[in-house]
Amino acid sequence: LANGSDNISVYLPTFAKLQSADLLLTISTFYVGLLLLWQLSTWFAFHPRWQEWIRRTGPVLSPTVLIGLGLWLLKDSVVWQSLS
Repeated sequence: LANGSDNISVYLPTFAKLQSADLLLTISTFYVGLLLLWQLSTWFAFHPRWQEWIRRTGPVLSPTVLIGLGLWLLKDSVVWQSLS
């Protein structure tokens, strides 16, 4: 519940301002991007060349990328600038 509330507070005003055509375009673009990302991840997950590498490095690589992304976003945020 707490994870989704920040998204709702950001996106709800944005979607409320959109006209019907713009809202349809925004939602369509999201779903096309989601479909492409899903297809790409499925291809990587089941491709014999990548399958073993993902199985071997996934448990370490996935949290490392997410932590790195979080630190990078934190570095550019107001919080990090106020600590410096």
